[in-house]
Amino acid sequence: MAGRKNDVLARDLPVDKLDRFIRTNYKNIIIGAGALVLAVALIYGGVSLYNGSRAGNIELIGAAERAISSTDALEGYAELANKYSFAKDYIRYVAGASFVSAGMYDRGLEELGKVGGSYKAFAKSLLVDLDVAQNIASASDLKGEFAPLWYYRGILSAEGVDRTNLLAQFRANYPDSVLLAQLDRWGIR
Repeated sequence: MAGRKNDVLARDLPVDKLDRFIRTNYKNIIIGAGALVLAVALIYGGVSLYNGSRAGNIELIGAAERAISSTDALEGYAELANKYSFAKDYIRYVAGASFVSAGMYDRGLEELGKVGGSYKAFAKSLLVDLDVAQNIASASDLKGEFAPLWYYRGILSAEGVDRTNLLAQFRANYPDSVLLAQLDRWGIR
């Protein structure tokens, strides 16, 4: 009787249950593992292809930028914004700045006016430098990463009470700013 009890316990061990499950579902396990490996390989291949294609496109944009030497090349470069939407704001900013440098102000302003995304603050700053736009920062400018620069520019162009108020806001919001230290060195109050 004692031997029979040990046989029952031996057959019901977890290892035996696992062994029985593997033998019963061997084909399904192999098919599932193969499908998983195939899915991972397809995803990896797709991501690699996308990144490789994007890197190639970035290289083409860089080559076109380096080749800007004439008005025709500049116009061709500006057209790339329509073809490569992931880099359109960068392309428009570079094209706008290049048109302005080439003396084609209207065309440059047109391109700079189309700039959006993370390059919008750069374009706006360039327009202010060109005296095309007023040095008025919007509420979103004063909350973005270029906020200290917009405060600084506003303080330099303001007078009287406006300057005092802007300077107080700048001190409160950015007490450790290098630009604030520069204003202090110049004695701007």
